[in-house]
Amino acid sequence: MRWSSFKLAIKKKVVVGISVFALASMAIFAFQNFYTYESSRRAHSNFIPFAFHQGAWSILKMTVPGGAYFPLWGVGGAPVIKVFFSDEDGKFDFDAPAEILDVTGPDFLDKTEYSYGVAAGAFSDIFVWSNFEMDVQLVQIDHTGAVRESVPAEKSRLITPPAPATETLQVCNRTVTFNGAAINKSHAITIAKGSGTLTFQVQSTNCTWSASFEDGTWLTGSNMSGPIGSTANVTITSTALTSGSRSSKLFINDYTVTITQNSQLVSAPGYQTGCGSLSNGQSSTVVDGTVSVPQNCPIGGTSTKFYERLVTSTCTNGVLSTSTSQGNYLSQSGSCNPSTIQLLVNGGTSKTINPGAAANYTWTSAGVTNVSSTYSTSGTYCGQPASGAWLVNTTSGSRSDTVQACQAGKTFTLTISGQGFEGTTRTSSVTVVVPAANVTLSLNKTSYNTGEAPIYTVSGSPNSPIYWTSTKNGASTGESNSHYGQLTNSSGTWTGSGAAWTSANGGNWTKTATVAGKSNTKSFTVVTGPTLALNGTNYRGIINGRSHLELYGTFGTTGNTVSMSCNAGVSVTVDYQSTTQINISWNPLSSFQNCFLWITGLGQSISGQFIGSVK
Repeated sequence: MRWSSFKLAIKKKVVVGISVFALASMAIFAFQNFYTYESSRRAHSNFIPFAFHQGAWSILKMTVPGGAYFPLWGVGGAPVIKVFFSDEDGKFDFDAPAEILDVTGPDFLDKTEYSYGVAAGAFSDIFVWSNFEMDVQLVQIDHTGAVRESVPAEKSRLITPPAPATETLQVCNRTVTFNGAAINKSHAITIAKGSGTLTFQVQSTNCTWSASFEDGTWLTGSNMSGPIGSTANVTITSTALTSGSRSSKLFINDYTVTITQNSQLVSAPGYQTGCGSLSNGQSSTVVDGTVSVPQNCPIGGTSTKFYERLVTSTCTNGVLSTSTSQGNYLSQSGSCNPSTIQLLVNGGTSKTINPGAAANYTWTSAGVTNVSSTYSTSGTYCGQPASGAWLVNTTSGSRSDTVQACQAGKTFTLTISGQGFEGTTRTSSVTVVVPAANVTLSLNKTSYNTGEAPIYTVSGSPNSPIYWTSTKNGASTGESNSHYGQLTNSSGTWTGSGAAWTSANGGNWTKTATVAGKSNTKSFTVVTGPTLALNGTNYRGIINGRSHLELYGTFGTTGNTVSMSCNAGVSVTVDYQSTTQINISWNPLSSFQNCFLWITGLGQSISGQFIGSVK
């Protein structure tokens, strides 16, 4: 079992650091390996000590290297983090209870970082012990949560204390391969006098691994360690030898490889000494047969691809080694069942659905991932844009939507797509046609006199333009599908008035309103009558304390109105009215003034008619 450990010295107004736990204190941990993280802060001469303040806190930020989530398992079992505190002299009592953090609890769930708070001012050291690798950073914050100072996150190296005779060692699944063949735990290699390289492949599934030399004066290496579950090439480079021979050992954990270098080439078991026509460092590649690669068919079918088999011979320090690789593609036999995706609405791919009815969608797929969906229509609808993302994002499922009235008159295309296992994009689309709503047209009257204005009310598809067509006495008026900028609202209605009818409009009319391709027609009559006229006036003077004026012309029998202005508005009273005469009176003015009249009647009006000077 391996444990990661951190010792963090926290002293008031003293530089905070992380140090190797003293080996003398490891006695209680002698039964196990663990990681110790040494501080690099000593390399920073300009590091500023923490200034602890009342109410300040120190935060231990714990993260898994590489930004991963906290592990579900530690080495040797469930993940464990223990925190020990020393006394004021810096001594730890590891028999005392530790603060045990529940890594499987909700504080760590789906987290890449965990913060453990320690009150500032405590005269104690902290020792953090875990059975999985972590990076730790110490940060001081104030009472507002603002960061005051921090120590860079520390990295680790493995410390392995001597194990007692009773120690039960972990069985590691680790193999070492040289020139394509696995070697034994004890192996020997003889190389020629020239400089060259040897490559070992290390594969470790449940243990870390590391490599080292017995004598590193003439051997150097790269990729000398690796984490759990890694596969890497360890490259060993030798210097040239002028005379005699020499040996060194390469240790890869429990593997020992004896490397002997001779000034004269000698044979070594398992390796050909002499490279024939190849010089040192040269390679030769030939095609030797074929390589068959069975294909993964996630949804059935059988397929195999065939490639050239390449054999490469390489001369390294007089040792000829061979390796095989895959060359050019040749052919394929069989085939995999293709990936598919399908979307249906009400059991088909194109449906007409009225507002208020249900649109039932179902979708299925095979061998498809990363499903997404979109919709599109002509223009905005129901306050939504004309196109965008739809709600489907699973490989299969169903949903039911009620078609809204505000969707009337629109045709919608809905598409789902996903990534097929072959690398192709699979798509499927359906079309939903929402018919326009029926149109109604109403007028406030069926018969109008000249001077009266019509009031129209239209209902139909929401947010749609209204087009007008009209006839008089059976003939077109020239108005045909004319649009005047009028639109139905979100509820599908519109109300507005037209111009007042004149004597030229007399006759039998039809008016047609068209909305989203649906129409409605109404008939009405415009009756022509006399034209409102003022032909003359007679000022009668002041009688019984009132000024009187007689108006002569063509008026309505009743319902006539008169207003007068003489530098300012004058309140007048209609004392008498008939089809040919109207009498008005008003309180006398202070002097004679030029005055004007406004008259309405017969659905018509006369504006600002000058009548001369009156009092």
